[in-house]
Amino acid sequence: MWAALLGALLGGLLALAGSLMLELRRERRQQITAARGVARQLRRSQSEFDAFGKDLFPDTEHDEEFIDGPHEEFRVDAWNEGAAHFVGRLSAADLELLDHVHDEIRGSGEYGFTVAQSREASAEINAARSLIEPVATPSRFDLLVWRL
Repeated sequence: MWAALLGALLGGLLALAGSLMLELRRERRQQITAARGVARQLRRSQSEFDAFGKDLFPDTEHDEEFIDGPHEEFRVDAWNEGAAHFVGRLSAADLELLDHVHDEIRGSGEYGFTVAQSREASAEINAARSLIEPVATPSRFDLLVWRL
């Protein structure tokens, strides 16, 4: 009787551990996918800001030049859809920075921006990309354990 009870207990624990591993793997895959989408949109927005800012007006005498919106190239859909995947992975300050950058991108895309704002936004996007790109890259642990 004790052997059957011990067998059932061990079998239940193994099944629980297996299902937990599958769920953790699924969550990490969703996190990587969301981070790649956010990183892609950040790169696109940064290249647009650079094109309108430093590439179009390389000198600082045109910093007050206003570039009207809307700009369809500035998108924040991936952040709106996938921000919840980063809650346990990034700190609160990192999440606030990413949220601030995406608000700036959305506002600039809707209403427009000055050349000086495009230079500032490009620097902020660079900081945001440095936070999100490590999440988008599978680690050695991900490759060995989760087989991603």
